[in-house]
Parts: sequence; C-alpha cells; structure tokens
Amino acid sequence: MSDDDTGTAPIEIDKVRASKAGHAFHEAWAARTALELLPPSTDLTAITLEGFDEQDEQSLGTGAVEIADLVRYYGATDVARAHRVTVVQFKYSIASAETAVRAADLASTLAKFAATDAELRTTHGDDHVLAVARYEFATNRPIHENLGKAISAVVAGTQETGDIGRQAGQLAQALKKYPHPFADLLRRLELVGSKGSLIEAERAISTMLAAWSEPGDPDAEKRLLKLRNLIRIKAGPGSETDKRVDRVACRC
Repeated sequence: MSDDDTGTAPIEIDKVRASKAGHAFHEAWAARTALELLPPSTDLTAITLEGFDEQDEQSLGTGAVEIADLVRYYGATDVARAHRVTVVQFKYSIASAETAVRAADLASTLAKFAATDAELRTTHGDDHVLAVARYEFATNRPIHENLGKAISAVVAGTQETGDIGRQAGQLAQALKKYPHPFADLLRRLELVGSKGSLIEAERAISTMLAAWSEPGDPDAEKRLLKLRNLIRIKAGPGSETDKRVDRVACRC
C-alpha cells in the first residue's frame, strides 16, 4: 500500500461517517419535534419530513421541497389554513462543529428559503404568507455574532463596513432573485445555533419521552424506538405522498 493510499482511505471513511451522523442528527431532532405533538395544550398540529404536506407541494417547485428538512404546521396541516408554518433546514457538521456560521455558510439555504417564500406568496398572497410563514436554520455550529448584525443591517437598510458589511453583502447577493424587500424574509428568519452533538440530541429525546411516561415504565424505550422508526419511514424513500406525522400517529 502506498503512502497516497494510506492518506486517502480514512478521508472516505470520515465522509461516510459524517453523512451518517448528519442523517442521525436530523432524525433525532425530528423525533424531538414530533414529541411536541403530545401535550394536550399544544397548537402544533403536524410535522412533515423532507418536504411540505402533499397538498402544499402541488403548488411548489422542487427547490422548495428539497430545502424543507422539516415543516411544522400550527392550527392546520396546510399553509392556506394554518396560523403558523415553520420551514426548517438542518445543517450538522462534525469537522466544523466549533466554527461559527457566517453569511457565506447561510447563503445557499437563504436563497432557497427566498425562492420558497416567493412561491408561497404567489399562491397564498402576500399578507397571509407574511403573517404565517417562518424559516429556521438549525445547526450544531455556533452562529457568528457579526452574522446577526449583518442581518439587522440589511433589514434596516444601513451601510456597514468591515466584516459586518462583507457579510451583509453576501446576504444581499443570496437574496438577489427575491422579488420582494429583503427585510420581508429576514424578519421571519431564525438562526438556531449550537444545537449540540448527536449524543445530546438523543439524550434530549429520551428525557422528553420519560417525562411523558410513568416512573419505571418498561415500555418507554419501546415507544422511543417506535417513534424513531416512524420518523425514519416518513423521511425515507417511498413516503413522498405520506410525509406527515400528526398527533394521532405520534401517540406511540
């Protein structure tokens, strides 16, 4: 085996492991969100995985479907009737776990959020979408403090210098095809950083499920496995027309 071979193989293994960890992280946070369907007082009606509800997708392009790792529906199971819809994109990185997210890292996701929002506004009208649709970028990485300042600058229409100005310019570039004021979208964007490791995500699910179970309940672990399997099925191939997890399905 040559030196080149020795240096190449571990990289491929790391890529596979990183990809699997990313899928597992996405699955874990989807399961945690699904548990939020359980409290009787919740107004979370359903979630969908790897796209919108089937009814919504009839009027959306491929990009909108692909950017939606998870969609939370509040009040109803479609955009037209819901009082809140949150489109979530997950980004998980092992190699860059300690590196803060900057505008350059957000740009491609932001452009797709913008395209999705424009499509929704065409279908459902400006007023309804501005009141209902929200966008969330969730990552295990921290968010760079200047990214938040850059977003504020774009919203306010102020000219900044230095790193904040550069990041503001990158945000504006990502939104160049958005046919509405950039502030319309950025005011409805939430950046959720430092979501923790995969192990922490798994632990959070177990803790939430235990809180809903009787002390010493031997079936708690079984319910967790059933929930994880449900999430895996809904997010997997063959589920294109049945991506929804609602309150009934979630009562494992």
